[in-house]
This record gives sequence, C-alpha cells and structure tokens, in this order.
Amino acid sequence: MLLVSEPEILSEEFGEAKKWWEQSGSFFIEYYLHFSQEMAIFLDPSERQQLAQNYDTNEEFMEQKGLNNLKEELENLMQAIDDAYSVNYWAGVYNLTINLASFFSIGSYWKEWHQRHELALEAAYKAGDKLAEAWICNNLGAVYRLFGRRDKAIEMCGRSQYLFQELGQQGRKGEATALNTLGNVYRAKGWWTEAIKAFEKSISIFRELQDPFGEAKALDGLGHAYALQNSLELAEEILKESLRIKQEVGASLFEVSKTYNNLGKVYAKLLRLSEAEELFRKSLSIKREIGDRQGEGVSLHELGEIYRLQSCWEQAQKMYANSIEVKEQIADYNGQGLTLIAISNLHLNRDDQEEAIEARKQALATLHRDSPSYKQVAEWLQSIS
Repeated sequence: MLLVSEPEILSEEFGEAKKWWEQSGSFFIEYYLHFSQEMAIFLDPSERQQLAQNYDTNEEFMEQKGLNNLKEELENLMQAIDDAYSVNYWAGVYNLTINLASFFSIGSYWKEWHQRHELALEAAYKAGDKLAEAWICNNLGAVYRLFGRRDKAIEMCGRSQYLFQELGQQGRKGEATALNTLGNVYRAKGWWTEAIKAFEKSISIFRELQDPFGEAKALDGLGHAYALQNSLELAEEILKESLRIKQEVGASLFEVSKTYNNLGKVYAKLLRLSEAEELFRKSLSIKREIGDRQGEGVSLHELGEIYRLQSCWEQAQKMYANSIEVKEQIADYNGQGLTLIAISNLHLNRDDQEEAIEARKQALATLHRDSPSYKQVAEWLQSIS
C-alpha cells in the first residue's frame, strides 16, 4: 500500500480537496490501526492459539506471517503513528505503538521502538489513559535497558509498576510484566538479589493469574540470573521448567529460542559442550527465521564460545566476527563489548597477551559503563598495567 500524498490542486478546488485529504488521512491511520491490532494477535501466543484452531492453521506460520507483514509495512506504520500525533489523535498514537511493541523487540528496531514510545507516552498522558501509560512505561523500560540507560529504565519500570498497582485487578498482569522487566534491568546492572526478588514476585503473580506464558518468561529471567551467579544446577532446573511450559502451551518461536540460548549457556558453563552447541544451533536457526537480529548476534557469540572451549580457534574467531558484524548493524554496543571480551579470552588461550589487551581496550570503549563487565574489564586492564 502506497503512502497517501497530498495532490497539487487549484485554489478554487482547495475546499473540496482539503476535505478529501482529511478523510484519506483518517482512513490511512484507521487502516493501519486495524492492521496492527490484527498482526499483534499473530505475535501473541495466548491469542494466536485460538485463532489458529479456528482457521485450522499452523501457529508458527501465523507468527512468521505476522512478522513478515509488519516488516513490509513498517514505513507506513511509522507514518500512521506520526500522522495520528500530528492531528492529536492520542488513542491512535498509543494503540498503534503498543500493538507494535513485540515486533519492535523481536526485529531489534530499537530506534523506532524508542522514538514512537516517547510519542505514545505523551499521547497516553494527554488522553488520561492510565492503563496505556503503564504499558508504554514498561516497554520504554525494556528499550532503555537495551540502550544501556539502566537508571532511566528503572525509573520507567517503577512508574509502570506504580500505575498498574493503582489500577487494581485490571493492572495485575501488567504489574507482573513490569516486575519481570525490572528484574531484567537489575540483572543487567549486576544487582542479583534485587533481580531474583523481582522475578520471584513476577512469577508469583503470573501463577496467581494462571498465565503460563508470563510465568515462563519470568522463569527465564530467574534462571538466567542464577546462571550468572554460577548457581548452575538451580538455573538448569528453572530453565527446563520454563522450556517445558513454553512447549506445552505453544509459546512463540522467539520465546522458545530465548530459553534455548539461556539453557545452552548453563550447559556451556557445566562443560556439557555438545548439549550446549545443539541448543545454540537451534536458537540460531529460529533467530534467523524470525529476523531476531539481536538474538542472532547472541547465538553466534555463544557458538564462538563453544569452539573456543574446544580449542577450535579459527571456528571460534569466525563466529565472533559474525556476531560483531550483526551487532554493529543494530547498534548493540554492549553486545559488541561482550564479544570483544570473548575475543580477548581467545587470544589469552593462544598466549597472545598483546592482542588480548587490545581487544579488552576495544571492549571498554563499547560496554555500558554501569554493567558488571565494564568494571571487570577496567580492573583487569589496571592489574596488568
């Protein structure tokens, strides 16, 4: 569908043409509002499941179809949000944006995610829609974490949680979601105790609501947090439970691939390398299928780690290089830093300290300053100077 563009008109025809243009503009916004609502169902496993049964079709096909349709119409969807904002159609702005949140996340459209959610936050506030404002704050918390603005992410998550709590039972699911998002931010800052508490509260609410999709997501976060603390047996148990739930209820490919990756990291730490490699390859295949660029970069990095642990230096270097290439394309600076640390470790394994130092210096320039990895790299460089 082409964007509607205002035609050149004669002055005497202006009144009639203006009316036509306003009607066309309204249709354009409403068309993409309806389109985004429909595609949001395709990406939401809790809603997609019933729709797939009604139409006797495959859920994975529906998920892929939704992602492809949204990608094809991305320019028009962004234009529809901007047009709605320009005419003060606040509900159009925030509903369109909320409908696209999962797509922004899966496709690593961080810039669009951030810019349109800022507009949507203003729109929800002006419209007095507390529920929409709460969801938008939660989504902004997630994208600020990815940008490395973790204090701002905590602020947004706190605001989201407060708004959801004010809404009572209506905001209960949102409160659990905000706690999960907050747990991910705490984990990124290395605040393990706070992260675990947030994930456990989130899991408790999702179980109370009998929401297995939300529960599995929060279990993922909890398992990852324990893995980072090297509580590996507990992490494995939690992540297996997450994977079991996701497979049982038909979670999205995106969500299943995340658990594959997190569980693979646990197996890698336990030196169960063949099991880890199998999960990373499964994850990578899904990431590429659905266009999850950030996830693709992570899976390539983890495969590089497997090769490094097996002393397969050339294969490891190739995987790391591919990972950095993907991360550069989506401006995942912190992710680049983590892979540069891995490259530094590879050089150390090969007794090349000079190259190892250079790689860690490059990592320090890209890592988020409030991340645990930044502090570790800075201390390591200082210790050898």
